[in-house]
Amino acid sequence: MWVFTALYTPSSLSTTGVEEFKSLCHLRLVGGRAFNLEKAFNVREGIGREHDTVPERILREPAPRPSAEGQVFELEKLLEEYYRAQAGTRRQGGLLAEN
Repeated sequence: MWVFTALYTPSSLSTTGVEEFKSLCHLRLVGGRAFNLEKAFNVREGIGREHDTVPERILREPAPRPSAEGQVFELEKLLEEYYRAQAGTRRQGGLLAEN
């Protein structure tokens, strides 16, 4: 599971009151479990890759950043990159069911 870890500092993690959450590694583990549980539920309900999407705005409005100016994202490329990133997680003990 990918997490933007720059948002999590030791002080922000300790505010939970849960000793284990002071560790970013543990937070990733817990987040991965939640993600896998949601994914398992979706697989059971027949929800797969064909149902994965992003807001329409992402697909039709050009990116505002100067480094990506004018770039419009393609859904298939986004999904391919996402599933490729998740494959590493699956090999390390995550959800193995294919979508």
